[in-house]
Amino acid sequence: MLLLGNAAALIGCVIMVGIGLVKKKEHILAVQCVQFTFMGLGNLLLGASAGFISNLVSIVRNLTFSRFANPLRAKILFIVVQVGLTLLSVGTGLVDWLPVMTVVVYTWCLDMKNAAAFKLMMIGTSLLWAVYDLHYLNYVAFTFDLLTVASTALGILRIQKEKR
Repeated sequence: MLLLGNAAALIGCVIMVGIGLVKKKEHILAVQCVQFTFMGLGNLLLGASAGFISNLVSIVRNLTFSRFANPLRAKILFIVVQVGLTLLSVGTGLVDWLPVMTVVVYTWCLDMKNAAAFKLMMIGTSLLWAVYDLHYLNYVAFTFDLLTVASTALGILRIQKEKR
């Protein structure tokens, strides 16, 4: 299962990198659903239930978030669903709450306008995923988590340089 889980994660990670080339937000959200499918499958194969649940909730969130008239209600709904499903299926291990925290923070910040602040949030959530992925031996995702941190930090530096 270790090899299959990491193979599924690799497909998801390659899609994640490709998303950087997509320009329209609607298309990004759609392609992310494919990415989350493979990342979730990888988590499932590695026994990382909380990661699997987080990816499932993220798929549903991406498919429906833009259809809500009140984004605050949508955010609260997806946060409650995420926490509830995790409580029902995972338990209380600290490492299993890392994906919950990442999805909660990401969902809450989804409509953030400040690009540098959004990227800082992405760094924080990627670091939480890195710890989680390493714990469940998802070496491919762990590597891509760290690459995401580095590329996102570079993006912040570029934004700051443009402001000067």
